[in-house]
Amino acid sequence: MTPDRPEASVRVPSSAAPAPTYVVGHRNPDADAICSAIGYAALKEARGEKGYVAARCGNSNARIDTILARFRQPLPHYLSDVSPRVRDLMTPDVISVQEDATCAEALELIDRHGVRLLPVTTRRRKPVGTVSIAHLGGVFIPRVSEPRLMRQVHTSLAAIARALKGRPLALFHEDRVEDLFVRLGTMDIRSFWSISVRENIPAAQSIIIVGDRRDVQRRAIELGIRALVVTSGLEVSPEIAAEAAAREVSIIISPYDSATTAWVVRTASNLERVIARDFATVDGDARIAEARKRFSVSTHALLVTNDDGALTGILSKSDIFKPVRTRLVLVDHNELTQAVPGAEEVTIAEIIDHHRLGAGGARRLHAIIKPGADFGAQRIDRRIGQAKDMHIPHSHMLHEVILGQSASPSSKRGLKRPFGGSLRHSAPEGKHPVARKPGSCCADREQANRRKRMSLFDLTGKVAVVTGGSRGIGRAICERMAEQGAKVVVSSRKIDACQEVVDAIKAKGGQAMAIACNIGRKNECQALIDQTIAAWGQVDIMVCNAAINPHFGPAVTMPDEIFDKIMASNIKSNLWLSHMTAPGMAERGGGSIIIISSIGGFRGSPVLGAYAISKAADMQLVRNLAVEWGPKNVRANAIAPGLVRTDFARALWEDPGIYAKRTKDTPLKRIGEPDEIAGAAVFLGSAAGSFMTGQTIVIDGGVLAGSPSRSDD
Repeated sequence: MTPDRPEASVRVPSSAAPAPTYVVGHRNPDADAICSAIGYAALKEARGEKGYVAARCGNSNARIDTILARFRQPLPHYLSDVSPRVRDLMTPDVISVQEDATCAEALELIDRHGVRLLPVTTRRRKPVGTVSIAHLGGVFIPRVSEPRLMRQVHTSLAAIARALKGRPLALFHEDRVEDLFVRLGTMDIRSFWSISVRENIPAAQSIIIVGDRRDVQRRAIELGIRALVVTSGLEVSPEIAAEAAAREVSIIISPYDSATTAWVVRTASNLERVIARDFATVDGDARIAEARKRFSVSTHALLVTNDDGALTGILSKSDIFKPVRTRLVLVDHNELTQAVPGAEEVTIAEIIDHHRLGAGGARRLHAIIKPGADFGAQRIDRRIGQAKDMHIPHSHMLHEVILGQSASPSSKRGLKRPFGGSLRHSAPEGKHPVARKPGSCCADREQANRRKRMSLFDLTGKVAVVTGGSRGIGRAICERMAEQGAKVVVSSRKIDACQEVVDAIKAKGGQAMAIACNIGRKNECQALIDQTIAAWGQVDIMVCNAAINPHFGPAVTMPDEIFDKIMASNIKSNLWLSHMTAPGMAERGGGSIIIISSIGGFRGSPVLGAYAISKAADMQLVRNLAVEWGPKNVRANAIAPGLVRTDFARALWEDPGIYAKRTKDTPLKRIGEPDEIAGAAVFLGSAAGSFMTGQTIVIDGGVLAGSPSRSDD
């Protein structure tokens, strides 16, 4: 039987969800910008206009948090950058073909789907090249000067049978890919083999295409050819079939005439020799501006890949001229310099300076918003009475209407202190905030907290940036540094996960903000530092915790691109972030760079080879940084944890065998917890660690000290 046809990858088109329209204020937003965005998005929703989403392009502050908490409003969606990305304009419904397919299968896909270029992938959808009509044409256009090559086909007999849609009578070694040569057996038996001899074509590599001429069939079998292809669906006599089987000559019955059969057999060539290997890839998160630069020096389409290197789409030159789906409504400002980065590259649907709403005189509220419209837990008609007949002077701001605030100067003055007794909306309805008097339990607790922080480990006034801060060791470091008074920037690839940590820190009275960053991209690392400085003016502690390890197993099985990716994320990003923060630290009189390494950097590993190499390099990096920046009081140290109970190491500690061995070989007889690493980070970032630089602190439960004796087991 003919083996199953190699699967060509064809994605079924999916209907893309409509892009939302973001209502957003200016950078470094104040209460006006946040409340305007919430109010106008709610107004659009109340008027039946769907898809409007309140957004922000900066971090919240205590005043904003208090207002939103008072009126039970969530913090708007965070937009760090709306620059069009490759994923926004690429063609996601990718037609591709696997590398073990044939030219015939590629041609069929090109014809069926009307495409000009086919990506070629592995079975795991990782691109290895492309094929096009031009590539395929070069294979099948006759080369009169090279008659031998005109007959050559690099394939297997199974692939030939599939291409012909033929009926195999017998196939021997059918899956073996080899160089075969095609001949038509249409001449007189006396001159049948003469041409093959002149062209030096061995019989064992010959495919003879013939009709019902039994003399040619028998002679070909006697010569020991590789395969006999009988055309027009003609039958083969039992005697011929028996002779072929005895000599292991394969026979395929083709439904086509001789000329067509000969052409189709050539199309059965494996794609391997046709694939164009000079393809270019691009990440789906890359900016379209970057893709345009690529197209300025190349006409090739860009294959879009994800973090695992798998094909997710294709971007052609024509794609970059598609209209961008992202839409913005700018409120509280009318200048692009104050807008979210990338605003100039997307569609701006409206620009509304909320200070000018109703600027032509008094307007009726119901002309702006429907009475009774529900905005979360607050109803307009309940908050400000019967809105139908209420007049709104032009000086009133939209957020004051939505949130039910008085627009009087006194009310605005009352909102200036987020936690003081003058804040009018900080207490629940019907109650008044009570000022904290000296000697009260609250005041005593605050004083105790201040005393606690006024120690060697006090981080009050410090700004700490922590990559990989949304979970595990990174989250523990964020929370403990915030407890010691630091302003903490929680960073990882996913902003929602970062915001969860920020919310937890704020709930305990700390200060934090979330900034998304993929450490493998230098521009995003720079944006992380720039946004931090824009919000808080400085970076005093840089904690490089984020790392990747996409390969678990022997190094010999690791693709080059995975090795390069590990080194870029685990070493190069730390170098980038150090260079981006150290000069500013030096100008302010000092700072601390902390890199989370691993005890894997001290030992060889049969399964964590590249990861261990990167962690050893991190230890050398802090030594270099210490020597370079030490004279300017910038310290650089590493922490090398052992096995810690984190999601990153889950594959290790959830494996019963690995867990049992590790705890057996650990003097403390257990694995570590994230908080046990966080304490060392606080030490290195505080005055307590002010005389330490260029060092690596090992926190491994004693693993590197040596395995406990058997008597201790």
